Amino acid sequence: MNVGDPVAVVGTELVLDLDGTDPDGDRLSYRFEALDLADLDTRATIALTPSGSGVFRWTPLASDLGEHAIDFVVSDGALETTITVTITVVDPITAPIFRAPLGSGTTLDLDVSPCLEVEVVVEDPDSTQVQLAHLDEIGGATLDQRDGLSATWSWCPTVEQRAVTRHTLVISADDGEHPRRSRTTSSCCVAAGLRRRHAPTIRVKTTTRPRRRARPPTRVMLRPAT
Repeated sequence: MNVGDPVAVVGTELVLDLDGTDPDGDRLSYRFEALDLADLDTRATIALTPSGSGVFRWTPLASDLGEHAIDFVVSDGALETTITVTITVVDPITAPIFRAPLGSGTTLDLDVSPCLEVEVVVEDPDSTQVQLAHLDEIGGATLDQRDGLSATWSWCPTVEQRAVTRHTLVISADDGEHPRRSRTTSSCCVAAGLRRRHAPTIRVKTTTRPRRRARPPTRVMLRPAT
């Protein structure tokens, strides 16, 4: 049965579910063979699940780059069925990297200005067009993307917003092919006339949320010949 073309990433574990069935109800076993990967049996495993299915696990090396035809065999002890799956191993993917805003966060000094502008800058080794977005939007704030790698986040807090000393800003960067990266930082308001008496502490947390990298297991259906 055709299961598509699984893609594996160097350094990332690939998981394939092997779902075999037997009309006679016999206990099944699984194994794999790869002519062009002579040492694969020392680096990949198949484990049986309580339900009798198999789980294939393999973490490719840089030397495994390219396409590999791997035979998966299911046996009921007397008969066997083989299915060949072509697995393509690719280079590790690179997500966009934030260069700004700084991880220390930003403080809005209302003695100086009633509004705040934050420069957002990313770099991507293999793309010049990255979509920047404002997640968990702060009321009244806008994000103006100037080009494929930079934008300006602007915000003029209301009287009610000024009463809250810390606001969380989350910006995401997505190049459409690699894992989306988001930066969580803080914007702090310092009320006019109180700047020297209050020094807010700013925390920053950078997270990467995978989109393509975390691939669901590919299901392989195997049925022994009768």
